[in-house]
Amino acid sequence: MSGTTVRVISRRRATFVGASGNPIQKLILARRIDVSQYTDFSFALRFHEGTLAGTGANMSVMVYREAPSDEDPATDFIYFNQTLGATGAIPNPAPGGYHPINPVNTTSFGAFVCVVAEVMIPNAGETTTLVWSIDLTLKARS
Repeated sequence: MSGTTVRVISRRRATFVGASGNPIQKLILARRIDVSQYTDFSFALRFHEGTLAGTGANMSVMVYREAPSDEDPATDFIYFNQTLGATGAIPNPAPGGYHPINPVNTTSFGAFVCVVAEVMIPNAGETTTLVWSIDLTLKARS
């Protein structure tokens, strides 16, 4: 199987601050990745620096189907009800850490996907800064 590697994000710093009442923060890392010519994928999440703040903090990265519209380009039409792939909860990413993202459901891959990070910081005011990079390898139809 041939494949194409897409750089979802190059080495990038992201800072998250715990908020009272809503400890989970979602950050869309990449949108409108055209996967119409592919049937499967693998994913690499790398941590370059940083740690999660607070007891119970964790993060995960997910791939979701997306249906962008030229008629409403500012709106994110993301299907959050079905995860195509995920890292699972990562309680304490260490610098130099590598986490593969395993496909969960590629039977309804769709034409576009997006990549979303979810960071949970249970204590208000605690700050987490992570430096990470992500690659997505798409596998072509035979």
